[in-house]
Amino acid sequence: MQSKIDRNQTWWVLASQGSVVKRALVYAAIVGPVLIAINHGDTILRGQVNFGSFFEDGPDILRVLRGVHL
Repeated sequence: MQSKIDRNQTWWVLASQGSVVKRALVYAAIVGPVLIAINHGDTILRGQVNFGSFFEDGPDILRVLRGVHL
């Protein structure tokens, strides 16, 4: 049985392959704007976008990502 370290190293090798990175970027470029439209579309259409809030939420997003374990 593989140790957790070996599995993580294998995962990183696979995840960093050029084809996987390219596919991930394509999906992110499509899914990201769709999610933004779903979650913030009403605010965007009303013209009440506060770009400062995007920068204020950055630390919260990083805390969530830090909590994700492989």
